[in-house]
Amino acid sequence: TFTSGTEVYGHANGMCYNPNTEYIYIAPSLATGEVYVIDPSDMTLYDTLYAYQADGVTPINVWNICYDRTHQMFICMHSGTMYFYDDAFNLIKTETYDPNDWALTRQDIETDGEYIYAVSWKGNGSSYQGVSNDIHVFSMTGEHLATVTMSNQTDEPEDLCYDWNTGLFYVTWGNGNIDFINMKAYNTAEEVEEVIVLT
Repeated sequence: TFTSGTEVYGHANGMCYNPNTEYIYIAPSLATGEVYVIDPSDMTLYDTLYAYQADGVTPINVWNICYDRTHQMFICMHSGTMYFYDDAFNLIKTETYDPNDWALTRQDIETDGEYIYAVSWKGNGSSYQGVSNDIHVFSMTGEHLATVTMSNQTDEPEDLCYDWNTGLFYVTWGNGNIDFINMKAYNTAEEVEEVIVLT
C-alpha cells in the first residue's frame, strides 16, 4: 500500500515488474517520455528513466509497458511503432504495427515472451459503447494475429497480467475486480482450478 498524493506518477496507465532489477515500472502517459521506477518494498519512487525514439532525443509517450522475461527487454507501443528497451531503457530495436488493429480505447499491454497482448476498452462514449472488450494479439514483429473478445464484459479493463510461473492470464477491471482469462487452450480445467485454489 502507499498513501495517495505522496508521489506523482502521471496517469499511471500501465505497469510491469522486472525480476532482474526487482523494481516496478510505471507508464505515466507523459509526452516527455518518463518511466517511473518504483521500489515494491515501500512503493516509493526509486528512479526516473526516459524512453526515446531511435534518434536518442525525441521522447515517446509511454502509456503502456510490459517486460519480456524471455528476451529480457521492456516493450512499449506508440503510434504504430513497437519500442524494445533493455533494463537501463536503452533502445534495442523497433518494429511497426498498424494502430488500426488495436481498437479504441487502448489500455495497457502484456507479453508472455512469445506474443504481445494489447487491451482495448470499447467504452467511454465511443461508437463501440456497450460492446464486449477485446485483447489484440500481436507478434513480436508487429503482425496482428488475433482478437480475443472478453464476452459480456462492459466494465473498463485496465490491464492484463501474465503469471510467468503458471502460464495463466488475469485481467484487472476499473471496478476493482481481477478475473482469470483462459487465453491458451493448453490450460486444462484441472490446472486452472489448482492454481486458483493455491492462490
